[in-house]
Amino acid sequence: MIGVAVVVGAALACFVAGWRGETVQHWIGLGVAGAICVVGPVRRCVTSLVERLRELSRRQLNVTTVWVFVLVCLYLFTTAWWQGRDLFPNWHDQQMTLTQAQMLAHFRLWMPEHPCADFFETFYVLVKPVYAPIYFPGAALFYVPGAWLHSPSWVMPLIASGLLAAVLFRVIAEMLDPAAGLLAVFLLVSLWIFRLLSIWSMSHMVFTLLAMWGVWSWLQWRKKFSWGWAVSLGIAVGWMAITRPVDAVAYGVPLGLAVIRDLRRQRLIVWARSLVIMALLGCPFLALQLVQDRGITGHWLKAPIQLYDDQEMPGLAAYGSRSVGDVKITTTLPQKRAYEERFILPTRKAYASQTWGQVFKSRSASLMRFATPSLLLVLLAAVGLLAVRDVRKFVLVAPVFLFLVGYALYSEMLDHYCITVTPGVIFCVVAGVGLASSAFGKWREVAYAGLALGVVGLSLTSLPEARHPRPDSDNSFDDDSWPATTFNYEILPTQVKTPALVLYRYYRPKNGVLEEGNPNDEPVYNVDVPWPDDAPIIRAHDLGARDKEIIEYYAKIQPGRKVYVVDRAESPDLHAEYLGTAGEMAAKLSATSPRR
Repeated sequence: MIGVAVVVGAALACFVAGWRGETVQHWIGLGVAGAICVVGPVRRCVTSLVERLRELSRRQLNVTTVWVFVLVCLYLFTTAWWQGRDLFPNWHDQQMTLTQAQMLAHFRLWMPEHPCADFFETFYVLVKPVYAPIYFPGAALFYVPGAWLHSPSWVMPLIASGLLAAVLFRVIAEMLDPAAGLLAVFLLVSLWIFRLLSIWSMSHMVFTLLAMWGVWSWLQWRKKFSWGWAVSLGIAVGWMAITRPVDAVAYGVPLGLAVIRDLRRQRLIVWARSLVIMALLGCPFLALQLVQDRGITGHWLKAPIQLYDDQEMPGLAAYGSRSVGDVKITTTLPQKRAYEERFILPTRKAYASQTWGQVFKSRSASLMRFATPSLLLVLLAAVGLLAVRDVRKFVLVAPVFLFLVGYALYSEMLDHYCITVTPGVIFCVVAGVGLASSAFGKWREVAYAGLALGVVGLSLTSLPEARHPRPDSDNSFDDDSWPATTFNYEILPTQVKTPALVLYRYYRPKNGVLEEGNPNDEPVYNVDVPWPDDAPIIRAHDLGARDKEIIEYYAKIQPGRKVYVVDRAESPDLHAEYLGTAGEMAAKLSATSPRR
């Protein structure tokens, strides 16, 4: 059976993902692991260490969990700093999520339409009929403490990453053993997408943490059916549902089936207490989502993201439809039109033209490439599938396959989406180590040590410190393509005096053709406040002749606010040009306007 699983894994790796040559560093890592196994005394030390790890006491497990959290956080921050990665939000999603967190921190799900709404139009934020981010509120809810404490944007994602590593360690230790749990942590940290998202204020890391929290709560609840763990499971599942709904279904279905299976022989009172508690704790999160939908879109079951698509590209469904048809882009904001023309519509048209087989193949390829540090580990993952013989392991692995089904109904599955189901893939790899080594009989412990060292070697040589510089930067755009966002967060605060209004002027047409930059490089977000007027530095668009509207507005309510303009056509040498206060500029406009 193990041999068949290895062959199947090899075939999948070659056919679905397309075999790629392993890096020199990977082969060095495997070579060092092999050399260690050859040296008898060293091999025996490794074997002895593995045995001691497997026998950790409860207290030692708790101490190790804390150390996993601390060391993972320290490493993730240190490697980000060493690489010179941006420690400020740059992608649309990050800035939108931080804006949403500010609203939630002030107990708001949306704000009224701004009198100068067009000046604040930006990606993934509605400005009409209300001012509101369009995503589900679960991730922003996690970032609320960061908003209250005014912490840097990377702090809360870093905490979520460390907690994820710690909870994953406990889950794998519970299902297999602590040695396998530590091996799982090595694999998690070795993943490019994990390190990338570790300082990004987005939903993926938060959701994965919630999913592992849910699995851990269920593992503890099923032992004694205690109401405390039922509460924990209900909160985790409810929160997951309003964070990433598709991924929540992938985890929720196996968890739900497992809960019902666990209760099948219990007394009616246990059934009632457990299910009622879980439902009661999950319902407030669902109610929050319903209130958001009703307040923003006017419909209880219409999500803001669908309203956004209806406004931007009428006729395009947010989820579940492969039809594109004759879609027209309605926004007049040039950078949004460029983004939708160059990315959104081509992606959806390509998706609509694919067969279901092609869709599943491309999704599976992404999962294999980004859920393991090396395709060589797909072989162990295939073996590990044979270890899924009880409901505990089913709950962790089944979401991987349901995830692929769920995202087959969505037009895109970006690389970093895969992080939400990597725990199931990682479990298969570490379970494969144990199962494959069991085939070696009396040499089982030696084989386990060798395979485990091989996994550690592949993991360590996948870290940026062992590879080409800056591998954790987003591979869609190099760092030089973020001039406006970099200027916005690092330089602008040193060039303006608050309170300030900064008008960003997009690229000017050359010979009738709009200059194209990176459409993801968008600075017009006010992430430090729920309402733009309260920001020390208000970021808005320069709309040319219409600028008098926003000048006159602030002249009435904040006449002393200083006005600056930043011409993005001068990139990369951007600077803020001072124009005067809103009151002074409004007076000049009034004096020069023709009298009736």
